[in-house]
Amino acid sequence: MYNSRQRPLPVHLVFMSLTVSVGRKMRPLRSLAVVGLALASIWLATVPPAASASKAHSQPVFRTESHQVGDLYGIGTYIAQRYPTLVAPTLFRVAQTGVDWVREEFTASDMHSGPNIPYHFPRYDRVITREVHRGLHILGLLDYNDSWYRANHTWMGHRHIYRLTNQFVRFVDAVVRHYRHQIYRWQVWNEPDIRLRWRPKPRAADYAYLLRRTYTTIKDANPQARVVMAGPSGSDAHAVDFIHKVLRDHGRADIVAIQPYTWIPDWTLRQEVSELHRFHRPIWFTEMGWPGQAGCPQCQDPIAQADKMATLYLIGAIGGVRKVFWYDFRDDGIRQTFADHFGLVEYNYATKPAYRAFQIGLHYLNQATLIGKAKLSGDISIYRFSNHGHWFYVVWNHSAVEQSVDSGWSYRAVKAFDALGHVMGGVSRHRLHLLIPANSVEYLAPSGMAPTARPSYPIPVPPGHTK
Repeated sequence: MYNSRQRPLPVHLVFMSLTVSVGRKMRPLRSLAVVGLALASIWLATVPPAASASKAHSQPVFRTESHQVGDLYGIGTYIAQRYPTLVAPTLFRVAQTGVDWVREEFTASDMHSGPNIPYHFPRYDRVITREVHRGLHILGLLDYNDSWYRANHTWMGHRHIYRLTNQFVRFVDAVVRHYRHQIYRWQVWNEPDIRLRWRPKPRAADYAYLLRRTYTTIKDANPQARVVMAGPSGSDAHAVDFIHKVLRDHGRADIVAIQPYTWIPDWTLRQEVSELHRFHRPIWFTEMGWPGQAGCPQCQDPIAQADKMATLYLIGAIGGVRKVFWYDFRDDGIRQTFADHFGLVEYNYATKPAYRAFQIGLHYLNQATLIGKAKLSGDISIYRFSNHGHWFYVVWNHSAVEQSVDSGWSYRAVKAFDALGHVMGGVSRHRLHLLIPANSVEYLAPSGMAPTARPSYPIPVPPGHTK
């Protein structure tokens, strides 16, 4: 049903301050610039759209740049917490993407019903065992305290940080020991830089103490495990500075993470990745996504969701990010609301355009090697990669207008594919002809390297909401 490349005006930006349900948590999702973006969307509705930029470009001259992209692609599945009775259809659809990494959430209040009651693992065991059997690697997210102080799942208070941390690490020790032969990457907390779970306000020193204690607990329970710092929120304009303060205050982590929710994945995000390299640790995006659903007034159209995903993963690939986990795999419900439609598949497991874009991007970029880059113009970059025994290219239009390219091309003949695999141009008589939408990428590849189409069908499930 998604056969149009037309994009509606982004009037839904006014809803960007809404919160999104993740497990049992509610958290702010978008940038602090929400108001400005909303006003900008209103202004855009009053002016005619920008015309395509079109001009001849000189042949790209590639500057050598070499690094391994690695196993970049991951998905936040959250099966055990959200729909543990639907393991089979979920893993069937996950396997069709080709992905190797998933993120599962472990929250104490989902695993026992009081501070002195034993943890109950069978629901999680069924999911984790089947994921490992399918060859998936798991990032385990350990979040929210286990104090049962006032109520379960409560906030971390600065005055009680030592007592609350003692209770949290007991939970961590039990979970990590239980899965010590199945899970080897553990993330400590979720978005500790926002006020939602920290009182009276988030403090880097408090999280550093929690992280330091938890790091030691995880290493004691499983010396082979690696510890991932919690990803600061995209709603925090000072996320990189928060990471710096945590590490300065002796927080310990093997991997730094960020969850850079932003309206458009653009050159600003690329620059933020560059800043993260100063911490001299692997960089992971442990959560990132956009809602896409036809008929949802608060969402963008599904094609735009797919385009943004493709651009996000290119930024990760060229920036040296080691993992990018898409949020999330399945739509959380069938309501026409912002929070329900971040999935690659709909609630009934019918695939969205983003699912196809994920497959195609993974086919080209996962485990690829970046070997060169060039400029077609000030707003259009082109990157040369090798994978599957071929060279291929990714062109990124990082401007706000559609761009037309007419360039000399003396390299191997290629076809141009958009994020969904549609042919968008290619080489004719040693000229490269492209039409690239604003803030989008296209893949240039020999015809024999095109990914194969995989038909998919809905899997009937009862209507409702996952949590």
